[in-house]
Amino acid sequence: MGYANFVDRLQLHQGKKQLYGTGFEFKDGKMVLSPTEDLKHLEKRRTKIGLPPMSEAVKMMKEIYHLEVVYP
Repeated sequence: MGYANFVDRLQLHQGKKQLYGTGFEFKDGKMVLSPTEDLKHLEKRRTKIGLPPMSEAVKMMKEIYHLEVVYP
């Protein structure tokens, strides 16, 4: 997950969309997925580098932050 976090933060810092969906923003009392490249193929990119599916990531975030998690 460290590689994906690094890449996503770098992309967002450069004004680009993230690639792996690891970044979320706190908005209106919710955790909202930061802009992400090609959502249609997000799961495939995540699987390719060993990340869990977004459904698992969202579930984990809900448990950690006790907030609604918005993922399109």
